Amino acid sequence: MEQRAEKKTNVRSLKYCSDAVERLFAEWSTANVGKEKEVAGSEEVSYSDHIQVRIEELEKVSERLPKALYETVQAIIAELSALDISGDKNVEEKLESLDRRLDQSIFDNIETIKTAQIETAVASQTSGLDLNSENTDQAYQRIFCREVRRTHGLPVLSLYGL
Repeated sequence: MEQRAEKKTNVRSLKYCSDAVERLFAEWSTANVGKEKEVAGSEEVSYSDHIQVRIEELEKVSERLPKALYETVQAIIAELSALDISGDKNVEEKLESLDRRLDQSIFDNIETIKTAQIETAVASQTSGLDLNSENTDQAYQRIFCREVRRTHGLPVLSLYGL
């Protein structure tokens, strides 16, 4: 018998599989009829709890950030505070958008944020990359942003944190 390796894919967004997730949830719901029900509005509570925790984390680290990042983080905190989650199915998309905005701000201010510690960590992670590859810049940018977030304690805002 011949065994085939499963094809691996990178998932950058769960948006494309929402139909499959909804179908699986419907099957799961049917299978769990009669079991204890969740409290109504628990999804809203979990969203609001998640957002509140992220706001607190951002406020805690914002004072130690370089000025350019501080201003972006303050704007993101304001947007998170004003985010209306009641009945909004696009909360995750909004959180992903704020994550992208923070990453863009990090990369736009690379020269003021760059430290020897961050450069060393990024260099060790990018040492195996083909420098002639067209995807190298994108990979470097993602690795740099992830390392800056880790170093400064900046959380991922998205629920799924991909």
